[in-house]
Amino acid sequence: MNISTSETNFTKNQSLLTKGVACFLMFIHHLLNSNYYSYISILPANIMDNIVIISKVSVILFLVISGYGLCEQYKKLDFSIISSFKFSINHILKLYLSYWFIFIIFIPLGYVFGTSPLERFYSGSFFNLLSDFLGVSYLLKTPMANRTWWYVPIILIYYLIFPVAYQIIHKLKQASWGLFLLMAGYAWIFVGKCAWYIYFIPFLLGMLLSEFQAFYYIYVFWKKTRISRALQILFYLCIWSVYIFFRIKYLNLRTFYYVFDWVPALLIILLIRQITFPKPIGDIFRLLGEHSGNIFMCHSFLYSIYTRNMVYFPKYSLIIIPLFTAYSIGVSIGIERLKHLVRYDKLQKILHI
Repeated sequence: MNISTSETNFTKNQSLLTKGVACFLMFIHHLLNSNYYSYISILPANIMDNIVIISKVSVILFLVISGYGLCEQYKKLDFSIISSFKFSINHILKLYLSYWFIFIIFIPLGYVFGTSPLERFYSGSFFNLLSDFLGVSYLLKTPMANRTWWYVPIILIYYLIFPVAYQIIHKLKQASWGLFLLMAGYAWIFVGKCAWYIYFIPFLLGMLLSEFQAFYYIYVFWKKTRISRALQILFYLCIWSVYIFFRIKYLNLRTFYYVFDWVPALLIILLIRQITFPKPIGDIFRLLGEHSGNIFMCHSFLYSIYTRNMVYFPKYSLIIIPLFTAYSIGVSIGIERLKHLVRYDKLQKILHI
């Protein structure tokens, strides 16, 4: 019997689709947040607010994918101290190069829009600017030009500790799942105290999914039960619905209401593995996935800083989101072409160790 890779592994195509879905949810979460902006929706305000809050799962999806992808790459190394060091440094450099290019483009744009970036974003402090350039503003609690850049120091920490975390998982073997559940449960206590710990849970989940070939065993389980794909999808949707009810009723009013959002994130990934997207929708999600890095780092400049009036001009949420999707993809394509034009894409190859 021939078994396709898409059924037993988490493929590149599925990863791109997941990142694309995460981007789309991120747009909903940020652009339609009624605490900041007024828009017109066909849904009642309370339902729309819950959809916006639930869409916070987008960042959890990115973290699961990051943990999984790093683990897949790391398993190909010899696990030596030198190779582990190079692995972390190369990923840190790659992140910084992407981040700095966005920084160099979008911070000086303040002058084009009639304001001094130093005054507007950093209270006139060069130290604040330097902290943001180094991606540590969130840790130092200094001003950030882009509020979504809190993610940069978080993922930098994970890149640094990844080799150690992997070795612990590798030595604990299946007991790692028990450690994960203990850490996930303890995150409830940590709510409001330590964001990097809470976000590490989905990152760790991604590592475990890779290390223990979880998607293969999920496939084998469903194969043995002989349950159809439609019923599998229905099963995932039922669990997802139960969690969403729990989330809305018991978690939404808490500071870190997304503390257990690794549950729906995993369910979304499992659903993406089962669903065949219609070609236009699948193509859009894949394109979003390909440009998700640029979009994540710069989309706040587009919808809340420089071109806010243009983005919200349509007023209707059903128009705002698809137009902003096209707008974000177009900006990211322009960024990539500019990188190629100035040979910035060659820099990473030169700095790779």
